[in-house]
Amino acid sequence: LFPAQLMALDMTYQHYLADHRLLANDPGVAVGAIAAAGVIALRANDGRFPPNQVPFVGGTTPGE
Repeated sequence: LFPAQLMALDMTYQHYLADHRLLANDPGVAVGAIAAAGVIALRANDGRFPPNQVPFVGGTTPGE
């Protein structure tokens, strides 16, 4: 979904697995991957990436 962030997300995921002493082929990791794929499939046409979306350029102060 976010190809520009692929390397950073993969690195974060690998660190998570290492920090929790999990292997990529751990059955629990596999179940999580299947569940995530299911959620992504359910959201396939939910409008989260509308065509011609105007980027958010608001400020960071309250009310902006």
